[in-house]
Amino acid sequence: MESDPRRIHAQVIKKNIAGASEYRFQLNNLVTLYFKSHLLPYAVRLFQQIPSPNVVSWTTLISGHSNTPAALHHFVSMLRHPTLPNQRTLAIILKTCASLPSLSFGVQLHALSIKLSIATEPYSASALIHFYSKTQLPNNARKVFDEIPHSDAVCFSSVIVGLAQNSKPIEALSYFADMRASGFGSTDYSVSAALRASAELAALEQCKMIHSHSIVTGLDSNPIVGTALVDGYGKCGMVNDARLVFDENLPTLNLIGWNAMMSSYAQQGDKESVTELFSKMENQGLVPDQYTFLSIMTAFCNSGLFNDTEHWFTKMESEYKLEPWIEHYTCLVGAIGRSGRRP
Repeated sequence: MESDPRRIHAQVIKKNIAGASEYRFQLNNLVTLYFKSHLLPYAVRLFQQIPSPNVVSWTTLISGHSNTPAALHHFVSMLRHPTLPNQRTLAIILKTCASLPSLSFGVQLHALSIKLSIATEPYSASALIHFYSKTQLPNNARKVFDEIPHSDAVCFSSVIVGLAQNSKPIEALSYFADMRASGFGSTDYSVSAALRASAELAALEQCKMIHSHSIVTGLDSNPIVGTALVDGYGKCGMVNDARLVFDENLPTLNLIGWNAMMSSYAQQGDKESVTELFSKMENQGLVPDQYTFLSIMTAFCNSGLFNDTEHWFTKMESEYKLEPWIEHYTCLVGAIGRSGRRP
């Protein structure tokens, strides 16, 4: 196999490259190739053979172990070497801290980035915003953003998404307006986050304005934005508008988009439309999940039909082998109450 990194490694050895920097450059690339080929032991062993590993070498090793405790271990080893991290190193390790999660390690990284004078650089700052957003500290994320002297579209997008995900819709929409006023282009993530914020506020006019903006920027056909539009209109009670967007984006929508449309119908107690979509979804080859069944159960619960609600609950467990959530049980209890039965 020509792309096998072991073959390339053998060629590098045969060439007997002169010059430490050039040789290290080749080995750094090889370590990356080993990680991409999922040959972890080879990658680690080769890293240990690099003469005087630099920040690129260490970052490659850390990246290969991203989202695992091993990444934190290698980062500490790098500092003891001693080698100082760059923005890319910090971004990778902060993403790992958000994923694990490891709040204390991430806060120490923030302090280190301030000491190295790179905390307000766009690449580091966007990683810090993401970290604080994922660890449910949106005010810290906003503070990081506000301290950036020259923010860019990525940083704006990060703070808008973070605030929207942490139930701060007014702040998210405010930063979205600031981003547009600053002349930065919108992204699918910033637009979908703004729509999420509008949906949480049930702000129909705001949702329509962002929809118009997405059409002008050509983002309306993006599946992430399309799903957010369906969800936004649905939560604002405009189910027909949600269905129009759904039908327009049908070829690109995944299960999340279908669930958003079903949820919109469920809020109105439109059980016929929900079950119709369920059948169509399965015909498309999509496999339902817990959110799908929650929408169906909600529709029947809102209609006060306990037997049907219980039927779909049982179907989810027995036929689809899905573990019920507390929300499914709550829905079942609600159906009992609406039907006038005693639990």
